[in-house]
Amino acid sequence: MPRNYFENELLLGLNKQLSEGALLIVENPNNYFEKMYSLYPTMGSKIAWSRVPGSISERLKANSDSDIREQFLLFFERTMRTFKLKGPAVYLGDGAIDFAVAGDIEVLKNSLKIFLDIPHHHYFVCETVKWCLSLTMELDMHFGEASLQR
Repeated sequence: MPRNYFENELLLGLNKQLSEGALLIVENPNNYFEKMYSLYPTMGSKIAWSRVPGSISERLKANSDSDIREQFLLFFERTMRTFKLKGPAVYLGDGAIDFAVAGDIEVLKNSLKIFLDIPHHHYFVCETVKWCLSLTMELDMHFGEASLQR
């Protein structure tokens, strides 16, 4: 199946990490989305972060794309430290690409600029989707852990 423009650009930007095996393409990300939507409350197609107990939400104060990347990187790093996030993780986008990207969270973090060039909502989850870190097109940054009561 042919790739769209954003998929091709993402694959080109991640070529080194993919060819070295540091990142892998997950052709069908539906299992991750299904888990995410079953574990987290939703509002439309997005997670309803205000209904996720203990979640963190911040609005970006950005004037440019580089500001967005820099502020989200800081949020990402702070969240990794605070919640001791490490190991395998998955990048999901909700529209412009039809695949996911899996690899160590450090490699995904170091590839943020490439991911953030795509205009859609961005989700980073662990393999079990127990935690989720996101950046929306509305410039909201979120982190939360799935409630075991759902």
